[in-house]
Amino acid sequence: MNIAEIDFRFSWPDHVPVVAQIEWTVPSTHDVLFSGLLEQDETAYFYAVVSLYKRKWMTHYIGKVYAQCSSKRHRAADHVKRLNQLRELCPDRTFHLTLGTPKFADDTFSPDAKTIDSIEGLLIYSNWTIHLTNKRKIDSFSNRQEIALENVGFTKHVIKRSAYGVFSSSE
Repeated sequence: MNIAEIDFRFSWPDHVPVVAQIEWTVPSTHDVLFSGLLEQDETAYFYAVVSLYKRKWMTHYIGKVYAQCSSKRHRAADHVKRLNQLRELCPDRTFHLTLGTPKFADDTFSPDAKTIDSIEGLLIYSNWTIHLTNKRKIDSFSNRQEIALENVGFTKHVIKRSAYGVFSSSE
């Protein structure tokens, strides 16, 4: 049996409480983010630190912001330290940020901090590679509700779709 050929679907598709499309920006350097030139800085809940290596975009870190904007979060000491560590590990690369703004299928849905945290967890878990430096949420993912995500916009650093829940096969 080839698992890639099996068409999985949510067992109860009408009862998936979190359905979101995350629009990722074209990667920008930190100085562009800090200069205020990215309007998505105010709306993005997610960000990824990425680099271009041999014509392929690599994700090094996926994170979230909830109560502040990305430009403020990336000035925090832990992020400055993380970026410096990445520069030491990979001195031949320039690191960029891409910001992810979710649009929820239900226009009236207003995500709380727990929902944003759950989406971040699924993004980390489903996009894990050896290059990802996240310390948490890489070995397991569990959530209290089903989630369906579609990444749009600049998606060379993430898989197109990921989901969490109970699935069945159409076969």
